[in-house]
Amino acid sequence: MHLNAKQRPMSRTLLKVSLFIVLIFFSWKFYAQTKGIKISDLKPFIQLFEAEEQKEIEPITTIKKEVDPKENLRIEEIFACTINLTSAAGTDSQTICEEQNIVNITYEVLGSGSVSVIGLPTGVTYSMSGNTLTISGAPGSGTAGSYPFEVNASGGSCAGTTTETGTITVTPETEITSQPVGETVCQNGSVTDLSVAATGTGTISYEWFVNSSNSYSGATSVGTGATHTPDISNDGTFYYFATATSATCGSVNSDIVQLTVTPETEITSQPVGETVCQNGSVTDLSVAATGTGTISYEW
Repeated sequence: MHLNAKQRPMSRTLLKVSLFIVLIFFSWKFYAQTKGIKISDLKPFIQLFEAEEQKEIEPITTIKKEVDPKENLRIEEIFACTINLTSAAGTDSQTICEEQNIVNITYEVLGSGSVSVIGLPTGVTYSMSGNTLTISGAPGSGTAGSYPFEVNASGGSCAGTTTETGTITVTPETEITSQPVGETVCQNGSVTDLSVAATGTGTISYEWFVNSSNSYSGATSVGTGATHTPDISNDGTFYYFATATSATCGSVNSDIVQLTVTPETEITSQPVGETVCQNGSVTDLSVAATGTGTISYEW
């Protein structure tokens, strides 16, 4: 049985009072004997002492539960979130061409309530699966530039916000800026050189192709360089295009242009001479020719 805090001090006080009364009683008794005072004169003190002795300490019927100071105490650990690169070293600082997929960047994020990524180029996104953050995608056309990005983790058991940084550098894709132009020329006549121009990353090289159909497939390489002089020794319809290639960001084809080579004018039937009498009969001279369009003759 436990005594509560108020009852213990009261019991000690009662004991002190009792001892004090006993001390006074025996002091007076001794004094009375030495001075000839009758004991009956001390009767009030004796009655007081006997009354105090007869008192009993009331039992405590209410037991109060002692509270464990650790009970119902919630303890939370507050610490910094962690963001660890789990993809290959250097993937968080990479250079990529427009419209080409980046090498996926992955992080392990621990202790966070929310994760966000800012600063990514258009076409590149992020996603969370469990504790794994993945950055993936392909920068769109026209997004060339440097993109410093931040991975931010906060909330949960984080103390503030934890940040990791990286950079995605997007280089221009190879792009045709000046297309070749087709024309119609005469066989073995004069012809304008085909030309092309492109922009991209690093040095741009060019290669020319010709085809008998309006298609990139099945074409034959006929030369290199930014310009090309087509062969017009044969008549017919020919289809030319160029491929521009950069060492970093791949290649791109130009438009296909049509070059029509018309047959040169050709005598197919020659006139025939003869010997005749003066004022006699004579055979008409005649000639025939082929070529492009209407053929006219002059004798």
